Amino acid sequence: MRVPGNFHIGHHAFGDIVQFLQMKGLTFDNSFRINHLSFGKKADFEAIAANFPDAGVMHPLDGFEKKKPEGLEMRCGFYLKAVPAIFLGEFASWYTTVFGKKLLHRNEVFQLNASSETEFQSWESLIIFNYEVSPFAVEYSNVRENFLQFLISMMAIIGGVFTFASIVDSVIHKGSKIVFKDRINKL
Repeated sequence: MRVPGNFHIGHHAFGDIVQFLQMKGLTFDNSFRINHLSFGKKADFEAIAANFPDAGVMHPLDGFEKKKPEGLEMRCGFYLKAVPAIFLGEFASWYTTVFGKKLLHRNEVFQLNASSETEFQSWESLIIFNYEVSPFAVEYSNVRENFLQFLISMMAIIGGVFTFASIVDSVIHKGSKIVFKDRINKL
């Protein structure tokens, strides 16, 4: 089970120290810039960028910045939806050429979808990140399936269409029988 959570950045735990420093005439600039935010290992993101150039794994908050207006406090909230993404790819190595077996590498990361909300005139400056992990995962693969797997998949699709069509035909046939018997008062 994946539980939503949050993390935040602020100086509210040191409110008495901040208040003392402000009384001494010091001001705080709580403007910020997010250089990078991602859920996953850096090595996995690098491998995905190399092996899946068209996958479009993005980091939507990279480069996001917010300037604090003079005399106002700022509370900025981010809402993140993290979707697990699994990337399966073939390993090219001497083992595959000598023994003829396919070796697969698996990279797991989270693709983020983000939205933000900024509130000025808040009583303190705070940056909050609320995140929720999707229960569904997206799987990408650049592994070519063999002809037998393709044939089995096609037969499964055709079988599913045939089953659905026979169910619809059965419902229509039974329904028309009932309507016909109702018209001739034989129900």
